Amino acid sequence: MTALSPVQLRRVFKVVNGGTPTADAENWDGDVPWVTPMDLAPVHGGIVKESTRTLTPVGLRSGSSAVPAGSLIVSTRAPVGYVAEVVRPTAFNQGCRGLVPLRPVDIRYFRYQLLTLGAILQSRGQGSTFVELSSDSLASTPLTLLTPGRQRAIADYLDTETTRIDALIDKKRKMIGLLEARCEVVVEQQIRGLVKTYGAAPLKYATRRIEVGIVITPSTWYAEPGVLALRGLNVRPGRILLDDVVRISEVGHHFHQKSRLHTGDVVVVRTGQAGAAAVIPSSLEGCNCIDLVIVRPSPKAMPKFLEFVLNSDWTQKHIGEHSVGTIQNHFNVGAMKEVPVPVPPLPVQLKVAELLSAETRNTAEITGRLSKQIDLLGEHRKALITAAVTGELEVPGVAA
Repeated sequence: MTALSPVQLRRVFKVVNGGTPTADAENWDGDVPWVTPMDLAPVHGGIVKESTRTLTPVGLRSGSSAVPAGSLIVSTRAPVGYVAEVVRPTAFNQGCRGLVPLRPVDIRYFRYQLLTLGAILQSRGQGSTFVELSSDSLASTPLTLLTPGRQRAIADYLDTETTRIDALIDKKRKMIGLLEARCEVVVEQQIRGLVKTYGAAPLKYATRRIEVGIVITPSTWYAEPGVLALRGLNVRPGRILLDDVVRISEVGHHFHQKSRLHTGDVVVVRTGQAGAAAVIPSSLEGCNCIDLVIVRPSPKAMPKFLEFVLNSDWTQKHIGEHSVGTIQNHFNVGAMKEVPVPVPPLPVQLKVAELLSAETRNTAEITGRLSKQIDLLGEHRKALITAAVTGELEVPGVAA
């Protein structure tokens, strides 16, 4: 297929700036959808179907702009490059630009084409605090302008193919959800069965100590190089993540010996995802921690077993009921000591821990493969769109 010479976007679209009206009541809660960049995220097949808020006609006149149905809205600030079509008059904030066709076009074709230009749009953005794509930079972006018939044929083809791919992705995501839900049910049944058989007692009776990590201005001890210090964002149910860690000085580490972690300790998140628990592996022996509850099991409690119990829905509901805070849940040491847990004989703990470890490991392996398939389908989707709009792919109904 031979494409026409590229033209600047301003030859095809009028670029419209967005805005945000004042907080006056008369401006908001009307009939005109008002969107932000995150409302343009790649969902709903590239169609704006939800909005952050709505404007009244007064609000529209006083601080924002609307584009008619059949237009595009592009996110031009954090993140740059989301593109969506509007099916009714829609307003938007200053993090977006509206694109109103100046000539007869198939708007779907240009939505697909702009999606392929995400990296180019981002590279054209400027700013030190945040990257923003100016109206002029957007307007000067080169587009491939085909005849309306070719535009329609390519858009029809991509609609069919992307719908098929999206359906496959959706099925795999649902499979992941079902597998994870099944695993949670298995864990829950085991824990509730132990409670029914052996009862439950406060966690403090199954531990040597329960204490807290560094809480007083921990940032004053940050140092590079230094001793690794885990935070709440490093702890997920049954996992320790080391993607974003901080380190503290040797002096700070020595000063906070009480929060030094040892193999087999169980750390529990206090703030945010309160209650998420994970066992400290031997590879992290001797590190420190910040604002985490440290559960040091007694000889009658297996660390891995306690991890499963603390992460179970049965225990998490109790932790949620005893967490405080309006912005972020916060769980303190005193409440942790009183969390009821079953403590069956060690052979029973070992058997349950092995069973649940196998269940979670198998679930993780299968969901990992499904996630990889989803990533590959997403990459194929992007490549297909790029090949179709650039003419690298022979599209049925498009003359060479």
